[in-house]
Amino acid sequence: MKRISAALVAVLAIALSLAAQAPASGSAVVKSIGFVKSDAGLEISVLVNGVFVHETYVLSSPDRLVIDVSPAERIEALPTYDVNAFGVTAVRTGQFKPKVSRVILDFSGPVPEYDVQKTDNGLIVKIAAPPPPAEKPAAPSAPVEPVQEEKPVGEAKPAPKVEIAAPAAKTAAPQAKIKEPAGGPVFYNTTVGLMGGSYKNDSERFGEVYGSGTSIQFGLNLSRTLLYVKGFHLDVSGEARLVSKSGKATLSGDEAKIRIYPLTVAALLMFDTKYIIPFAGYGRDWFNYKETSALADTSGSASGDHFQGGLFIIIPGLENLRLKLYYKHTRVTATENEIEVKLGGPEFGFGVSYGFNFLNGAALVIR
Repeated sequence: MKRISAALVAVLAIALSLAAQAPASGSAVVKSIGFVKSDAGLEISVLVNGVFVHETYVLSSPDRLVIDVSPAERIEALPTYDVNAFGVTAVRTGQFKPKVSRVILDFSGPVPEYDVQKTDNGLIVKIAAPPPPAEKPAAPSAPVEPVQEEKPVGEAKPAPKVEIAAPAAKTAAPQAKIKEPAGGPVFYNTTVGLMGGSYKNDSERFGEVYGSGTSIQFGLNLSRTLLYVKGFHLDVSGEARLVSKSGKATLSGDEAKIRIYPLTVAALLMFDTKYIIPFAGYGRDWFNYKETSALADTSGSASGDHFQGGLFIIIPGLENLRLKLYYKHTRVTATENEIEVKLGGPEFGFGVSYGFNFLNGAALVIR
C-alpha cells in the first residue's frame, strides 16, 4: 500500500511540475464578449489576449457573421450571449479547429451592414442602425398658371430624346462554405464520469474478519459548476460507489462477505490551467452496508465526512475528456450490537470524465 501511495504522490507531483513549468505556447485567448447599444447601432467587443489574426465570413441558412481568430487554442468567454438588438439575436463562441477559435453573430434576418476592426485589445464589430423610414411627402396643390399673351404659333421643335440606362443588377457577395464550429470551449459547467479506486479500512475489528489489505471499488460521479471567477470555480459533486470484500468470521471461521454502498456529496474548489485542473474538497458520506455469513445477516447505515484532493488532466485535442487522479480520506463509523466498527479510511483513485455545458444561466460566471 505504501508503494501505491508513493507512486501516486509522485505522479501528482510530476504533473503539477509540468503544468507550472510549461512554456507559453504563444496562442491567443478569447477572454470575453461585450456589447453596447446606442442610437447609432450596436458595438460588439471581442477581448483577445495575445497576438492573432482574424478572418470574416458571411454564411447563410441561417444568416450569420463568422469571425475566426488564430492561433487561439483557448476560449474563456461564455459559449452564448443573448443580444436581441439591431437584428443580432445572439453571439456564440466555439473552438472550430485546434488553433482556430470562432465567434459567430446570429441574425434574425439578412446580415446588415457591418464593420470589423482590430484593436490593441481584440476586435470591435459595428452593426449600423437601420435608416429611419422615409416620410411620405404631402401631395402638392395644383399650380395656378398666370395668364399670358397669345403669340403666333411657330414650328414646334421635337424634345430631345433622353435615354435612361437600366439599373445594374446587384451582385451577391460570395459566401464561404465553412462548417459550423466543432467542439466547444475549454470550460464546461457539467461533467459526468466513471471512477475506480482502492479501498482500505484501517479498523482493527474490520481487519480481524476481512484482513488489512486493499480492495477495488467502482463508481459513477456527476459534478456541476455553481460559481466561476477568473479561472477559479466552485463545483458541487455527487458520487455513488460499490465495495465488496470477503473474509472469515472470527468465532466460527465460516465465510463472510460484506458489500458497502458509499454515497458522497462534496464541494470542490478548482483552478483551470491549459491542461491541468487541480482541486480540493470536503463533503459528507453515507455508507449503506450488508454483511452475510453462516451465523447471521447484518445490514445498516452510517454517515461521516471526508477530505479529498487531486487533479484533472485535459487531453489535448479532446478537450471534453478529462483524466482524474485523486486521494480521499473518509471518516465513517458504524455501530452494531454496541460495537463500533470504522468503515472509512484512505482511498486512491483514477477516473475518466466527460465535460459539457448544460443550463448556462444556472451558474454565476465572472470573467
